[in-house]
Amino acid sequence: MSSSQKSPAQRPDDEDEHFMWNIPESQTAGDLGDLVDQIKDYQFTHGAMIKLARTNEGPTVLSRPIGVSVYPTPFPRARFQEAIDLQQAFNKLYAGIAEDPEWLEETLRHLIDTDSFTRSLWDIHKDASRYQAETISLEHQPITLGIFRSDYMLHQPNEASSSSYSSSSTVSPSFRTAQLKQVDFNTFSATGGCHATTAAQMHAHLSLYNSNNNNAHTLPATNRTAPALIAALAAAHAAYGPSKSGHPLAILVLVRSAPTADICDERPLEYGLWSRSPPIECHRLPFGTPVLHRTTLGPGGALLYRIPGRSGSTREVSVAYFRAGAEASEYGDDGVAARFFVERSCAVKVPSVLAQLATWRAVQRRLAGEGGAVERFLGARADGLARAVRRCFAPMYTLDAKSEEGLRARGLVAEKEGAGG
Repeated sequence: MSSSQKSPAQRPDDEDEHFMWNIPESQTAGDLGDLVDQIKDYQFTHGAMIKLARTNEGPTVLSRPIGVSVYPTPFPRARFQEAIDLQQAFNKLYAGIAEDPEWLEETLRHLIDTDSFTRSLWDIHKDASRYQAETISLEHQPITLGIFRSDYMLHQPNEASSSSYSSSSTVSPSFRTAQLKQVDFNTFSATGGCHATTAAQMHAHLSLYNSNNNNAHTLPATNRTAPALIAALAAAHAAYGPSKSGHPLAILVLVRSAPTADICDERPLEYGLWSRSPPIECHRLPFGTPVLHRTTLGPGGALLYRIPGRSGSTREVSVAYFRAGAEASEYGDDGVAARFFVERSCAVKVPSVLAQLATWRAVQRRLAGEGGAVERFLGARADGLARAVRRCFAPMYTLDAKSEEGLRARGLVAEKEGAGG
């Protein structure tokens, strides 16, 4: 999440408080229809589409545009900057959790004992760690890459008053008093990066196209997520070091075995890697059984991938990037075996199985509810930063059907434990 906006020399006070878009006060049905047509054309020509997977056979493949708003949603400038400022703290927090298996096991113990999905992932971690410790010839890979996404909503405190609101003001009272609340933190197969970049570019283009003044400060905040993800994968590839087997290096993207509907959020990352100078090879492999059939372990635990249709073409996997493996249904016998096989190799994992477990709601509940939990990973001298992190935690509720809190929680929106993406 980033912004390249600069404050202009002169700007009305209200405009300092939130991002302003070129939104007309009134529109005819014809004007709105023309704008919708522009949006559809932009999405179609820039690959902001969802492939209808059931139509994948034959020469014609149907698709539809991703859902976007006609205009960018107004957002308080201060809260936007707050989210940017907090991201490095959250990166450090969750990277620390992923490197502290004792704390993570203690946090997830109840789920390890009662939930088969959590237990499967934890057993994969334990078995891979044991294998690495017992295999003298295996090189330990200390590097992992985390591609994290922090999701926020604006919270309006009940006690907020609108008494200071003036009809002449362009800023609503909710913008003046809104609080930033984190509603989720994704550490595994975090999606939407390419779509977010395209949507921001689309809104910027339409803002300029439909504006009479083309004022730069009215443009939406720049979103550079897609190129940042490509750069992160390239950095992990470089950090892997030289080939251990003598085979060329490549990044391997592990994808769902079923036809991928959200191809426009995955493929641009691969194309971006191939487009670098020098190009970074990137290949796709369905998660599960194909991993067992197409990969082997080479010298020092190198993960070797045999490219289909190319006799004798083998690549040493520098980075294993998981875009699959977020669902319990993917962990049958072959799914478990495939994840264990990759986890015990010396490829850089994106992410490790511990980082995936760090996204469980139980972890978020402990961070939000236990004094000192955040400080444990941010450091004793980071009291101010820890307080800022805690301020943006949303309330966490138990789903206990017998307690008043649990009954209230059942009336709220809920997301299942361990949901990725």
